[in-house]
Amino acid sequence: MEYGGKKKSVWQWVLIYIVIGLVIYGIIYYYFMMKNNGTTNMYQGATPTQEMMATVTPMVSIVPAATNVTMEKTNSAKVSYLTDLKGMTLYTFDNDQPSVSNCSGSCMTIWPPYKATSKTTTQSYMGIFTRQDGSIQYSWMGKPLYHYSKDAKAGDMLGDGVGGIWHIVKL
Repeated sequence: MEYGGKKKSVWQWVLIYIVIGLVIYGIIYYYFMMKNNGTTNMYQGATPTQEMMATVTPMVSIVPAATNVTMEKTNSAKVSYLTDLKGMTLYTFDNDQPSVSNCSGSCMTIWPPYKATSKTTTQSYMGIFTRQDGSIQYSWMGKPLYHYSKDAKAGDMLGDGVGGIWHIVKL
C-alpha cells in the first residue's frame, strides 16, 4: 500500500489504525470523565433538575423498601444528598478504604457508623460490609457510611467538611 508516495507494509497500517483507535477511545473516555464529575459511570453524574424535584415528594427511595435498608435522597436548597430513613444526613470519611472503616474507638462516638441489622442484599450503589468488630455497616459506592453526632434533626448537615475529611454523600 502506498501513502504519500511511500509504501507501507500491512503491519504499519495495522499499527496506524490501532493508534487512531486508541486516540479516539481516549477522547471518548476523557469526555465522559469530564461530563460525569470524574467517574466513567455516565449515570452517576446526572442530577435531577429543580423542576423534576418539585414534582416528586421530598424523599425519594433509592433502594426498594423490601430490603429494609431504604436509603432516601433529600432535596435541600443547598444540594441533593443521601440520608437514612429518618432523614438524617449520611457522611463518608476520606481515610476509609473501600468497604473498610478506619473510624473506631472515640471516632465512632462522634461519627456513629450507619449499621445494618443483617446481611441484606442491596442494589444500585448501596452495599454492606462487615466491620472489624463484627457489626455490619452500609456503604455507598464502597465508602462506609456514618451519621454525625452533632446533627440533631433531619436535614442537618453540620458534619460536612469537618476536618476536610468528612463529607455528605452528594447525589
